[in-house]
Amino acid sequence: MTTVSQQDVPSFAALLHNMTDAAVLFAAVDHRIHYVNPAWEKLTGRTSHEAVDERAFSLESNFTPTHVMETLWNSVLTGKTWSGCMHGKHADETPYDVEVTVSPVQALDGQIQHFISILRNVTDSRRQEANKSSAIADNAHDLRSPMSNLKLRLYLLKKKPERHQEHLMAMEYLVEHIESLVGNLISLSRKGSEQAVGELKYVDVGELIKQVAWAYWPLAQDKGLTLTHEIADKSLLVLADSEQIERVAVNLVYNAMNYTPGGGKLHLTATQKAKNVVFTVQDTGIGISADELPYIFERYYRTNDAKCFSEGTGKGLAIAKGIVEQYGGRIEVESAPGQGSLFRVYLPAVSQQ
Repeated sequence: MTTVSQQDVPSFAALLHNMTDAAVLFAAVDHRIHYVNPAWEKLTGRTSHEAVDERAFSLESNFTPTHVMETLWNSVLTGKTWSGCMHGKHADETPYDVEVTVSPVQALDGQIQHFISILRNVTDSRRQEANKSSAIADNAHDLRSPMSNLKLRLYLLKKKPERHQEHLMAMEYLVEHIESLVGNLISLSRKGSEQAVGELKYVDVGELIKQVAWAYWPLAQDKGLTLTHEIADKSLLVLADSEQIERVAVNLVYNAMNYTPGGGKLHLTATQKAKNVVFTVQDTGIGISADELPYIFERYYRTNDAKCFSEGTGKGLAIAKGIVEQYGGRIEVESAPGQGSLFRVYLPAVSQQ
């Protein structure tokens, strides 16, 4: 707790003027603001003239849980310092997060006459941490399909050792894919929030789709599904990180397998249309209603039928869409209940002259 005389208040305010964190000095009796520093003006987009005589935390109390505000006042009114997190909105409606410390300021007679509040803007750091957590979760999500496929290949290797060369090649491909995803996880955990993107190279999408179909047909077969592919007889080049485009294809294939009943079919294609390389994943699965189609690319969204048919996280399509748009492409979908789904991925083609 800080102790100052009434005459010290102007000097105390002057001390706060050059702080990089926002500072607010307000009365203990009615909680009216006496002073805000320039950092507070920058944080909120409001001037000191607008703030003076307003109640402290009037901006944050509308966006901060009631129990947090109650705990704050219960603490500081008994002479304790309180620390916690609040949320507010800038004058332009941009939200912000702040770590707040509120301390009572005593007069020389021991009475609490003012409170000093320091607000540290943590909006960017929290957003970066959230992005980092999301990217890590996305990579962890993508580990499921190659791990399941690798376990199945190990089983087939034991069951049909005469085809060991084929299974070993597929397992090598899957291990490299897993190694890449684990590497992304390590990089994200150490360095920051951005999704790991490798060196941009010319990627033949046709060859990539063939490889995915070859690697995942045993998993489809194990689910009682037929997986076929049809690839244009030409190079289908895009400029991208091949591992990221592979993630898109694997997520779409795995999604199709999850929501197609046994006896169903999956068909993959790749071709070029005008200035785009287009690859498709079509299934004969449970399909999606017209009402739910606009939401399927939202993170964690799952249709009602999907929830009943198979376990899942609702992240695969969101991950795929994010990657495709990163390279200037788009994803389209056609679907109807009981009639399966057709996903089309468009990526800018590399001119072949």
